[in-house]
Amino acid sequence: GAGPIGILCAVLALNAGASKVMVTGVAADSGRLEMVRSIGAVPVRRGAGHAAQDALDQGLEVLREGDAFSIYPEGTRSPDGRLYKGKTGLARLALETGVPVIPVAMIGTDSVNPPGSKMWKFGRVQVKFGAPMDFSRFEGLAGNRFIERAVIDEVMYEIRELTGQDYVDAYATKKAETA
Repeated sequence: GAGPIGILCAVLALNAGASKVMVTGVAADSGRLEMVRSIGAVPVRRGAGHAAQDALDQGLEVLREGDAFSIYPEGTRSPDGRLYKGKTGLARLALETGVPVIPVAMIGTDSVNPPGSKMWKFGRVQVKFGAPMDFSRFEGLAGNRFIERAVIDEVMYEIRELTGQDYVDAYATKKAETA
């Protein structure tokens, strides 16, 4: 989400040349909202009626303008350090725009900002970037749920390769489940 780590990632992406980056999970009444806007990020409020579709629509606009867009493909933080099944929104955007996907692994966020915590702890977060992934072989197939699932599964596999995490073939929830 757009806790301290999400904002840090937005700042890193902006410093890398993007003029806009989407950050998810900023509460409507959050004091962070103005800070997120001030660095050029697009805040997305989770929990609102059509928040997920609104976020994807904003992401589509950002990508069509030629800017970078980052999204957490699991839709939430891992509750237990394992890598969970990705949601297909990222795949849909990649297929609709034809832009490459760069898998990014953030390792150590659970130690500096444990799920449920309100304060940071000192520690290191490692960020690894994978090779750009080209999905042009699926051109014209945006909206096909089987193709979108194949694309996101391929992205999640690359993230797993970067992190070494155990993979869970289920969607993440706020509370760790025994999967």
